[in-house]
Amino acid sequence: MRGSKLWIILIITIAFLWVDTPPVFAVEYKDIENVMFVDNYDGDTITVIIEGWPDIIGNMMPIRVEGVDTPERRAKCKNEKLMAFIAKRFVYSELMNAKNIKILNPKRGKYFRIVGDVEYDGKLLSMELLKKEYAYPYEGGTKQNPWCENTP
Repeated sequence: MRGSKLWIILIITIAFLWVDTPPVFAVEYKDIENVMFVDNYDGDTITVIIEGWPDIIGNMMPIRVEGVDTPERRAKCKNEKLMAFIAKRFVYSELMNAKNIKILNPKRGKYFRIVGDVEYDGKLLSMELLKKEYAYPYEGGTKQNPWCENTP
């Protein structure tokens, strides 16, 4: 009986410590300047070189565009695959021709990526994707799939 009470106290103590500790993703980082665009996997994931950062984290770093979701290249329906290609080409064209790229409000995301607002030449990539209807707003949770509704 005495051992079980100790376990309960230990579990409650750990729970309080865990709840009171801010999560890792809540850490705020400085905006990232001197970003050189390399390529993009799709409309919402780009690869960059961050000048001045050590190669292990600044060379070929994947960046997830904050606040949007774009069509997936490996989709089941043809329409989503087509839209993924169009979104990818749009992002590539915009960023390859950009003179100044920054990552604003960066955070650590899943899959060893940085998640942030991608600003290029004074425009937010997420806003440009939304205007063109190459993306929809996304803040986590279950993803929508408007590109495959009622299509093969």
